[in-house]
Amino acid sequence: MKKRTVLVKSSFSNYLKGINLDDAKQNYKEEMQEVLLELKIKTSMLLKKLRKENKKPKVEF
Repeated sequence: MKKRTVLVKSSFSNYLKGINLDDAKQNYKEEMQEVLLELKIKTSMLLKKLRKENKKPKVEF
């Protein structure tokens, strides 16, 4: 049983070494920037719509 455990740990360790975390972080960062930009655009559009309906919109976040 110990040999199997060691083999699994070794295989998993090698798997983790093969993963490049910098690429994953960069991809995540780019995705979050896209989401944030989309959110800003939608918020801006909503505020413009509210301003047309009411000159002084009360927006609470």
